[in-house]
Amino acid sequence: MRKLIFPGFVLLVAISPVTVASATVLTFPQPAFSSYSPTVLSQDSGVRRRRRRRVRGDWGRRRHRGIKHEYKESGLSVGHGGRRFGKHMKHGRPLHAGAAFGRGMGGFGKHFGKGTARVGKRIVKH
Repeated sequence: MRKLIFPGFVLLVAISPVTVASATVLTFPQPAFSSYSPTVLSQDSGVRRRRRRRVRGDWGRRRHRGIKHEYKESGLSVGHGGRRFGKHMKHGRPLHAGAAFGRGMGGFGKHFGKGTARVGKRIVKH
């Protein structure tokens, strides 16, 4: 059985470019600016501009801008880091554990700083 695997693989590799080259590809004509096109013709100026591509976590892009949310996220970040720390230590990976805990503390600092900045902005504003 082993003797047949290698010649079969070589035959497959030799035949596949020939089959791909001989295959015909059906294409359907599309209008220049369809609703699926990433470039959109602006109505006012006639200049093409590119539509922003949406990504997976894009739906809540402009939400959660409050002070409370930032402080909450800082605590959650520490919690996630601590949880990953414990999991890695349980499996005997202390270096990974320290890295995971450090990432959690980094998120803590980031969100805590953002919350404090917003507190300062609010105090100065009023």
